[in-house]
Amino acid sequence: MKCVKKIMALALAMVMVLAMAVTAFAVDSSDTPTVPNTPAGGRTVDEKIEITGLQEGDTVKFYKVLKWDGDWKVAEGFTLTDDEFAAVKGTNSTMGQISSAVAGKLGAQTASASVKYGTLTAGADGKVTQNAPDAGLYIAIITPAKPGYTYNPVFVAADYSRTSGDPDTNVWDVTTDLSYSDQAIAKKSDVGVDKTAKDNTTVDTNDKETVGVGDTVTFTIKTTIPGFADNYTKPVFKVSDTLSTGLQLDSDTIALTEPTGLTKETDYTVTVNGTSGFEIAFTETYLKTVKKATEVVITYDAKVTSDAPKSVNQEDNTVTVNYSNSPDDTTGRGTLKDKTNHYTFDIDGDLFGDTPYKATEVVKVGVDKDGKEITETKELANGNTVGALQGAEFKLYKDEKCEEEYSNTVFTNPIITDEQGRMTIKGLDAGKYWIKETKAPDGYVADTSAHSIEIIADIEEVTVTEGTGNDAITYKTNVLKSYTVKIDDVETANYTITNDATTTKITEQTQGDTVVGTDGDKGKIKNVQGVELPSTGGIGTTIFYVLGSILLISAVVLLVTKERMNSEQ
Repeated sequence: MKCVKKIMALALAMVMVLAMAVTAFAVDSSDTPTVPNTPAGGRTVDEKIEITGLQEGDTVKFYKVLKWDGDWKVAEGFTLTDDEFAAVKGTNSTMGQISSAVAGKLGAQTASASVKYGTLTAGADGKVTQNAPDAGLYIAIITPAKPGYTYNPVFVAADYSRTSGDPDTNVWDVTTDLSYSDQAIAKKSDVGVDKTAKDNTTVDTNDKETVGVGDTVTFTIKTTIPGFADNYTKPVFKVSDTLSTGLQLDSDTIALTEPTGLTKETDYTVTVNGTSGFEIAFTETYLKTVKKATEVVITYDAKVTSDAPKSVNQEDNTVTVNYSNSPDDTTGRGTLKDKTNHYTFDIDGDLFGDTPYKATEVVKVGVDKDGKEITETKELANGNTVGALQGAEFKLYKDEKCEEEYSNTVFTNPIITDEQGRMTIKGLDAGKYWIKETKAPDGYVADTSAHSIEIIADIEEVTVTEGTGNDAITYKTNVLKSYTVKIDDVETANYTITNDATTTKITEQTQGDTVVGTDGDKGKIKNVQGVELPSTGGIGTTIFYVLGSILLISAVVLLVTKERMNSEQ
């Protein structure tokens, strides 16, 4: 019995010694990775893995790449060569370096691997957190909630250190500048698109939204190719531009100015759709070389040709960017848009196009010899009766001295007044012009003074949203809010414009206050009854000059003859 007790005591002592030895190994062996809930090297084990810096609604899937099974091993669903595994695994206490090539390879393998913790969605704080993770190295595949940015694979680890003494391997902020070991790929890339326009022949100070028929407008598109990791096996990035009726593309001016050094057909292709648009698509070969966000700049010219039947004609231009926003996206599901709007104006035009209302900002009227307006003739569309004169001829000029004529392809210069005394002038840019009468109607004397016509446009910036939910595309653009017409610096009409919130197309043009014929002489250019003398330099005045000269000479001859006769007597 004593022998049995001694044996039992000895066995118990051996168990205690072994237990102490195991405990000491777990604590003191800093080159042994930890398992959950086991302290090592003075560091507490990771209680979570977390991705921060996300946008609300972004989704994240965690896949386990390395697992702890008494030693670090490649997890199910992934394969690495011995060299790749050694590089990723690193030392027993420090996570290894992950190259962009390995990141891409592992990212591509997630297509057939199992998600470890389901799909997590970022909240308003931009975080995704998985608590109590198994020890291991995880790859996070992030899908954006909305267009405008892309994510490359992100790696987090539980119970690993990135470097000695650094406990933050389990948390990764995607907005940091950190990249993979070859300094190749940022984790997040903002895409974005911005389109601007410049009217090269503007009349007023606005060189963007208001244009004249015949003007050449230069457009500039700026966007960004994101850095694509190697798990984007067939990346897509293309820029499409569509011009509305009234804008005619000059395809010879299409230029890719950034990035420089690219070769057409090898690095990108250009497809032109007549005069109404084009597409620049970057090749898969080139996109696989883009490892960081790269700016794209495209420029081209278009000519304004609009001849729409309204007193305000709108031309617009939309750019669309399609790009891969996830590794499995081979068609370009990421979509961004931007839009420019341009407006030309008519004087005395058809306010609503097909409707019978005719705007009347300026009208030619007749007055009798006493200066009283002759009002028994015409009734304007706004209900006012004026002494309208048909057949008066005017020319439009760019300058007050009326030396530089202005014309375009949608109105005739000289302008001839119609039966209501209106002078329809189409396709004008906002700004100031001058008109001068070159011929009066029969029975009237021409008004040879210069009269100014000014169009003042009020432009506002609006936010447009197309689509709903995660498919919604939001962008800002400038639209026409209202405009005013002045004759000789006196307001004769103002109008308000209603634009559709989703298309920025004009849906209504409202007459605000047309005052021609209702408030004194506003908007009226008068002709006085009478017989107009022949124009200066014409044959009529020449006859008078000749006859006058003959009479003068005859008088002188008679006077000299008479003086001689008197002296002889």
